[in-house]
Amino acid sequence: MNYNNRRAFTLIELLVVIAIIAILAAILFPVFAQAKAAAKASVAISNCKQIGTAIQIYMSDSDDVRVPRSTNLDTLPVRTEENWKQLAQPYMKNRDMFKDPMNPAAKFYDAQSDPALAALWNFKVQPENNRFPRGYSMTNLFYLTGKWDDSGLTPTALENTANIMMTVEQKRPWADAGPYLDWQKNEGEPDGSASKGLGWTWGGGKWDDKAMVVTFFDSHAKRQSHGSICGRADEVNMWGYQRNRLPVSGAYISGATLEWLDTYCATRPTGY
Repeated sequence: MNYNNRRAFTLIELLVVIAIIAILAAILFPVFAQAKAAAKASVAISNCKQIGTAIQIYMSDSDDVRVPRSTNLDTLPVRTEENWKQLAQPYMKNRDMFKDPMNPAAKFYDAQSDPALAALWNFKVQPENNRFPRGYSMTNLFYLTGKWDDSGLTPTALENTANIMMTVEQKRPWADAGPYLDWQKNEGEPDGSASKGLGWTWGGGKWDDKAMVVTFFDSHAKRQSHGSICGRADEVNMWGYQRNRLPVSGAYISGATLEWLDTYCATRPTGY
């Protein structure tokens, strides 16, 4: 057999094959990245759904009263403060559901779980198995309950539980949130700060923070754009209030106007 007659690939043929592979890679890699991001976003929705279900079970054991946003146990000189995550966790048995896979803030502890903040505020430092990350926050509806701490909030007293948010995504250290919190970026924080480089404080690091996963009081969870959360001025929005009623004295809180409450919507960046 004459081995000298075997034909090898020419340089041009090799370059053509490499070019085809590069083109296919350029087409497929973004698709894979998008699929991976979509899968992680679906985990966040699943987490929020599980959180909503756990809170529903908590309420069934607590005379239909929602889990408190936080609770202080005054045992001076050192107090114990627990937030809703720590109170609801026994109904979930899995702390991982409180950690969003795409939220850059999830690698930091929330206010009640951070040992440095606990020491600063003279709170008892929580043990490792009772610390939770940032990312998911309980909504503060004091303007509907008349109580700043929402104590005794019964969801059945709300007019539309399927359209009022119970938890939202954000990047602040606080485990609770309200529409009075503004939009801001934290790129200017000093090096070493837990807030540095997290981008907008609202959102969970998905969809360019132009939308976020929310859990409603009927326990269902879904993606919502910030504009849809604010809604029109003449309709009840997903925070549970009607924006054009806030300047009316007594519309929500006796003898008070609440224009300042609309900070989330009023400071929302264009396009968000």
